[in-house]
Amino acid sequence: MNTALLPVRRLATIAALALSIGTAPAEAVLSADHLKAEVLPTPPSPHWIYAVDIVFSQMTEGKIVLIDGDTRRMLGMVNTGMSAGFAPSPDKKELYVSETYYSRGTRGERTDVVTVVSTDELKPIAEIAIPPKRFLSLNVPYGTVTTPDGRFLLIFNFTPATSVSVVDLKSRKFVGEIATPGCSLTYPMSDSRGFAMLCADGRLLTVGLDDTGESTGQKTSDQRFFDSEKESLNVTPARLGTHYFFISFLGVVHGLDLSGDTPAYDAPWSLLSGVDGRAGWRPGGWQEAAANRVLDRLYVVMHKGGEGTHKDPGPEVWVYDLATHKRIARIRMKTPVISVLTSTGDHPLLYGLGADGAVHVYDARTGVYKGSAKGLVQTGIFLANP
Repeated sequence: MNTALLPVRRLATIAALALSIGTAPAEAVLSADHLKAEVLPTPPSPHWIYAVDIVFSQMTEGKIVLIDGDTRRMLGMVNTGMSAGFAPSPDKKELYVSETYYSRGTRGERTDVVTVVSTDELKPIAEIAIPPKRFLSLNVPYGTVTTPDGRFLLIFNFTPATSVSVVDLKSRKFVGEIATPGCSLTYPMSDSRGFAMLCADGRLLTVGLDDTGESTGQKTSDQRFFDSEKESLNVTPARLGTHYFFISFLGVVHGLDLSGDTPAYDAPWSLLSGVDGRAGWRPGGWQEAAANRVLDRLYVVMHKGGEGTHKDPGPEVWVYDLATHKRIARIRMKTPVISVLTSTGDHPLLYGLGADGAVHVYDARTGVYKGSAKGLVQTGIFLANP
């Protein structure tokens, strides 16, 4: 082979390529892309579910995923800041996300906001600045809630002093902060503006709001809701309107009725028989219980474990008749779950949020498995109805 000819051949190839490029037709220029946003139907389906994902590997950037329980497909997603609180509006037209950001990503000046998101396009439509005090932890269902009339948003603060920030959702403004020493989280009452809080000594604090969002007064209950010296309660109760079912670490159900001006307490009852207790069964998880109004049932995540396992996921969900307090079913989950919720409507579904991020779907009446949504959630914490 004559290596002296190689440079000449290369020059001839380059010249041919240049000639072909120079004669390319002008029509080859690509047109601009046109993006289109899909609009979700309204009102939302009763079988849709929001999964709040803290994204533990990168907690400065969380997300909320909307999933169709019938198809187990993702319908949309809302990007959030760190450890976002979340509450849908009662009229199902807006979502409220309490968020925290830092000027340098993981450090720097802190900014807390409430972002208002439309439910039809899942896009931000307003932003409301709030004091940089909100409770930063793994997401909790009762850290950000609306009043039942949809007028105000309540955000629990912990600095470590405890208080509640009030946001007027009509005027899109921060109203003020209510000091609530020693009492935590917010549980709406039947009064369209009232809410209750759990206090460290086992009592309840009730707070009223006027038409401007200012406090009309506070009252601490005379009677303890539970004996805080003897037992601990999970602070994410199952809820039916203004009736709440708090569950102790050892499986005792404490019912709380907030339908009147004064809180009323149900007689405590146990989830566990003697055999269950001796076998080591106990409730656990993050949002470990759900109640369904249509079926009048309570669903509880259960696992076998000892002291300190109250946040562990459970391989089973036990089902109880709320009228008789009798267990009527045990549902084996596809993978251990940390949170449960039922859908609204006449044909309710049961959702189990797996520790692996999967959302398992069952018929809430029969316990029949319907399928799972996988790969949509990384480290989900709790579930919410639209």
